[in-house]
Amino acid sequence: MEQSNRVYSFIMYIFLAVCSVIAIGPFYLMIIMSTYDSNALFSDLHLLPGNNFMINLKDVFLNAGFGRFYFNSIYIAVLSTALTVFVCAMCGYALAKFDFKLKKTAYYAILITMMLPTQLGLIAFVTEMNVIGWTDSHLSLIIPAAANAFAVYWIRQYTVQGVPTEILESGRMDGCTEGGIFFKLVIPFIKPALGSQALLCFMAAWNSYLLPLVLISDPKKYTVTLGLSTLDALYRANYGARIAALVIGTIPMFCIFLVFSKSLIQGITAGSVKG
Repeated sequence: MEQSNRVYSFIMYIFLAVCSVIAIGPFYLMIIMSTYDSNALFSDLHLLPGNNFMINLKDVFLNAGFGRFYFNSIYIAVLSTALTVFVCAMCGYALAKFDFKLKKTAYYAILITMMLPTQLGLIAFVTEMNVIGWTDSHLSLIIPAAANAFAVYWIRQYTVQGVPTEILESGRMDGCTEGGIFFKLVIPFIKPALGSQALLCFMAAWNSYLLPLVLISDPKKYTVTLGLSTLDALYRANYGARIAALVIGTIPMFCIFLVFSKSLIQGITAGSVKG
């Protein structure tokens, strides 16, 4: 029996190792390819780094203006994430702990919007932004992001089971305002949910392509995802520079997930248990 378990464990380790290589391999090759020029890339398959990365990086930032795209993406991602977490935390808390008219209707409406694809309402959304005057503005990517149905649902589920009603009642009896109860009593209980949602919202904002594509026309306001698409025309033959841009566009997501992956997993697992 023990020998059988060892064989099974060995096979599983081999299988996981193969899957890891398949998953990590493309990213490794992307990093390696970013260190060569186009001639070297087409001459042979390289598995070790070259010495052309800084040249490619300089070309992308100075000639293609990739630094501006980078700043725009960070600016949009940070502001939209902060706004989304703040607004959705209050909405989720209200749906979880307050009784008001049409509460169930509002909750089910939120659930229904989660089932609808973004593309379905794209034309209406663009028309609305045009009427407001937010087309070709970063506001169209920041403010509407706060209407995140999944974030409201997630925080609501977490609050229902994670925040004791008795503590809220005690706060009210002690004369604490509703704002004070939310910030001083509720927030500490739902920090894992807020942390996981912040990471998910930041990644979604950073990787967003469709909305910037249809809303932003000024190249100076492009995000990283739009900027990468412009490199196809600017560096049609310089594949080293294009791949270097892909690498630096991926680095923030990789670093964030590497640093906060434990918090993300804890928030998701805790929410699934509490929900």
